[in-house]
Amino acid sequence: MATKTKQKQNAGKQPLGKRTAGGKRKKTHPKRGQHPGLLWGLKWLATFAVWGVIAFVMILGIYGYNVPDVATLTQPDRRAPSVEILSARGQLLTTYGPLIREPLTYADFPIPLVHALLAVEDRDFFHHGGLDLWALMRAMMVNLYQGRVVQGGSTLTQQLVKNLYLTNERSIDRKLREAILAFWIERKLSKEEILTLYLNRVYFGGGAYGVDAASSRFFGKSARDLTLPEAALIVGLVKAPSDLNPLRSPEKAIERRNVVLQEMLEAGFITRHQANQAKQARMAIRRPLAGPNVRFFTDWIMEQLPYYVNPKEHTWLRVDTTLELNAQNRADLAAESIMNRYALDHNVSQVGAVTLRPSGAVVSMVGGIAYDFSQFNHVTQAKRQPGSAFKTFVVLEALTHGFTPTSPLEDTPLIIKTWKPQNFQNQFHGTVTLREAFIKSYNIPHIRLMQAVGVKPVLARARSMGISSPLRADLSTALGSSEVSLLELTTAYAVLRNQGHLVLPYGITRIVDQSGNVLYQRKGSEKTKRLVDEATVATMDSLLQAAVNDPAGTGRAAQLPSQKAAGKTGTSQNARDAWFVGYTDALVTGVWMGNDDQTPMDNVTGGTLPAMLWQDIMAGP
Repeated sequence: MATKTKQKQNAGKQPLGKRTAGGKRKKTHPKRGQHPGLLWGLKWLATFAVWGVIAFVMILGIYGYNVPDVATLTQPDRRAPSVEILSARGQLLTTYGPLIREPLTYADFPIPLVHALLAVEDRDFFHHGGLDLWALMRAMMVNLYQGRVVQGGSTLTQQLVKNLYLTNERSIDRKLREAILAFWIERKLSKEEILTLYLNRVYFGGGAYGVDAASSRFFGKSARDLTLPEAALIVGLVKAPSDLNPLRSPEKAIERRNVVLQEMLEAGFITRHQANQAKQARMAIRRPLAGPNVRFFTDWIMEQLPYYVNPKEHTWLRVDTTLELNAQNRADLAAESIMNRYALDHNVSQVGAVTLRPSGAVVSMVGGIAYDFSQFNHVTQAKRQPGSAFKTFVVLEALTHGFTPTSPLEDTPLIIKTWKPQNFQNQFHGTVTLREAFIKSYNIPHIRLMQAVGVKPVLARARSMGISSPLRADLSTALGSSEVSLLELTTAYAVLRNQGHLVLPYGITRIVDQSGNVLYQRKGSEKTKRLVDEATVATMDSLLQAAVNDPAGTGRAAQLPSQKAAGKTGTSQNARDAWFVGYTDALVTGVWMGNDDQTPMDNVTGGTLPAMLWQDIMAGP
């Protein structure tokens, strides 16, 4: 009875198992050491691994599809050419554009350069496959501890990828692309090729791309010849090229150099003695010797460059110029001194000055009070009224029509339709000689003189001597009512110093490409077309000297006790412009002062501040 009851209780509780042929279940038990949960976990782990591999391959394919051909990476990056502009004595004035030299080979790199790069950027470079997981973990821990990003874990290969293809964007997508591109490059190029590519393409600051360009820009030599301290300094620039630029922040660059040397010591690349010696080494950094205002001249040179060569066909050009650094510095200092002393009291804010050799070679150019403040060039770009400085062309043409310095001219009231020209201070002087009228700069006699010889001949005379700006075809032009540039006017006066021969202003003497090929060479000076005969030149020269040396001359403030001085003042209506243009035996200089907004100056004429500045510029050695 008890047996039957137990059978009923167990009914429907038969053990799980496979059914037998009779419909009964056969008991099954797990094998020894086997657990259902473990089997389930392994099954899903395998599934995830398979799908993970598939996903990785898909991602690799998606990002790798657009990977550039690594074979093209070894070609130099062709940007706008780098242009070095040198003075007449070969001194560096400034540079333009990114500097890119032809790529070097791995064998060209000095050992200290390679060691410096590895020590400070990627010590395990030759032992990883493009990604350094330990470095990434270490950087992550440091950044978490600091609470900010202070250390990166990127390898040199990743840095190369970022520089060549990617931006500085901080995102997972960018880091993933960086990792995959690094993976591809590591399998396409050898370690030596990657390191060579890095050193040939990375930006080192100062517009220099590649280590050879950086070495040329900062030390004036090939990277093949870098010493240990020089190599350490250049490698150190990679961290912050703009901030550590040795041309602007030499102290920061030296401090960073010493950090690189310490890293090299800790990495075992150099001894302590070598590190200490290198830290004490003095750096002969190739700094431009001219101040920032020289850029007025060099900008003018860059504007002319396409007329001589096609810059797009070259990666690097050296332009030798006519500028004499001593003369430039003297002119800059003279202009700065005059403006500091008188500008505020006389309401004058801008200045222009240019000095030429009689041949037309420009030796100095002050395009404005400060290039950093305004890049507008008041020598070449500004067009202003020359005032009485234009009277030289009227007198010159009159001399060719039979007038002489003793010819009588009427300085009496004159009315031409509705125009009633006046003299300075509204005074008239009756009958005067041409000489007196010129050296005292009377207006009315010059208008009458232009009436006598004709407006067109005077304009033609001015144009033949270098005035290319449009000139008004009326009598007001005799008083300088037509706007001209300072370079034009100074060039025209240079014709008189050049014995009446044509003068063409120039600043470029030679252009050389990266391979040393001479693309342009200015020929020796030859006599140009004669514009004014010798007798007329001599008479005009005596009048211009009298305007400076005669006690009654308007240009007496420009007198030079130890040498000849000849020139003419010019003041436009309401003293908006004041000029002095003249020459000595060796140089021709033009000076202009005024305000860019055309507001009048206070008590400034061509015979005051401009004549004083002209004297300061010309009195130098």
